[in-house]
Amino acid sequence: MQCAFCHKPFTPQRVTQMYCSRKCCKAAYYNREWTRDEYPSPKAIRYFNCQWCGRGVNVYDTSDPRQKFCSGKCYLRAKEHRKAIRRRKLRADNLGMSGGMSLASLIRRERRDLD
Repeated sequence: MQCAFCHKPFTPQRVTQMYCSRKCCKAAYYNREWTRDEYPSPKAIRYFNCQWCGRGVNVYDTSDPRQKFCSGKCYLRAKEHRKAIRRRKLRADNLGMSGGMSLASLIRRERRDLD
């Protein structure tokens, strides 16, 4: 068989092998002229704005599960933000009569006041 780039004869290792070496394969790839007609841009399946950063996201692949966030980083930031809000809310709800003191602190205060 003849190499598709340098035209030297070679024996292929695989049935689909077109080039005699990795060097010829890379050289052929970089010397190739790309046209827009050969590789048309794919159509977006859906579009959404990231709920954390607001960036617009086009989804091209059906196996892409993203629907709310553009990346894992935005997802984790939003998750941490929700957890912080929940902690603040719980802390604010648990103030009660003690003013946010723990039970151990209340017992120590009462013992101190009794002495």
